[in-house]
Amino acid sequence: YKRQVSTQSTGSLFNMRPIVLKGGDRSITYLLYNTEGDLIFTSSKGTTPSVWWSETGERIGTYKGHNGTVWSLDVTRDSTRLVTGSADNSVKIWEVESGRELQSIQYKTPVRSVAFALGDRHFVAATDQVMGHRAGYYIYKFDEEGRKAAWTLQREQEVKGKVSQVRWGNLNQQIYLSTDEGIYIFDTETTKLLGHLTDHKKAVNSLRFAPDYSCFITASSDQTAKLWDPKSNKCIKTYETDRPVNDASLHPNLDLVVLGGGQEADKVTTSHSRVGQFQSRFFHRIYEEELGSIKGHFGPINTISFSPMEKDLQVEQKMDLSEFTGLMMISTNQLLILMHKVSQVSQLFQQSLFLCSSFVFCSLSLSLSVADD
Repeated sequence: YKRQVSTQSTGSLFNMRPIVLKGGDRSITYLLYNTEGDLIFTSSKGTTPSVWWSETGERIGTYKGHNGTVWSLDVTRDSTRLVTGSADNSVKIWEVESGRELQSIQYKTPVRSVAFALGDRHFVAATDQVMGHRAGYYIYKFDEEGRKAAWTLQREQEVKGKVSQVRWGNLNQQIYLSTDEGIYIFDTETTKLLGHLTDHKKAVNSLRFAPDYSCFITASSDQTAKLWDPKSNKCIKTYETDRPVNDASLHPNLDLVVLGGGQEADKVTTSHSRVGQFQSRFFHRIYEEELGSIKGHFGPINTISFSPMEKDLQVEQKMDLSEFTGLMMISTNQLLILMHKVSQVSQLFQQSLFLCSSFVFCSLSLSLSVADD
């Protein structure tokens, strides 16, 4: 479905093609592009992760084997192996192409997050603080064939609260844990606590690094997202909203940040999308100013990500977005909206610019605006 929309300030035209991906009857917990950006991997509160073509929205296949909510997943740079962490107290490693389970590792508590290290020779799994067991992380190394992982380091840490995500730092030198009580940073080799960042006033729901590891962004239930300098562990930018933020993503080339969240799930109403404030919101990375929003979801946005397919984008001072491809949103109504190929939009961030575009797709309304319409 395509529609042309003209802007008041520049008169330029652009085409948008929203794609709705629907699979399963449970809310989505995490999504991930592969390195090339042609595949999308999703996990949900169901038991079966899925893989999709990003260009068409076609579901290619599923990975069956878990018996509980799949909270997290990650894929190698060559898209050959997938690792998943589940509430059934297990981590599973899969062959991406065939869907075959290569290995299953059992734990005493639910696995909240998993992540491959740079080089794909190691991965880390983070577990919850449950039933007297402290939260911890476990590092594994793959064999020479890259098919089976062997345990190398187990560490139950003095981490307070529930773990939301685990991340490797630059050059795999640190392990980052986002929790209900802030961000914990550990040395990978010695497991020494290097820092505990408590600038957020409520639970930290997500943590994502920029592609070059020059900074990372966190999203929190305190209605803010924060940009951090990993060298000093100082907060350098804050993006304020009027609702809890569940996830945030940094554009790979532009000074652009997108936030996703909404009203808490137990307070959600289905009367209108505006009631729960379920928009994804765009901010200027440097100036912290809100630039626009995309409306349409009827539940909180759990996870959000820019496509990595922006490597050849020519970025000028005016931030030409003529090759903007791929913004994804996931909501608790199990609908994934993929915005493809915004063409011929220039000078998007001029102060006087106003954009408004409305789409109707399977009774789901979606709008893009830089000012209230």
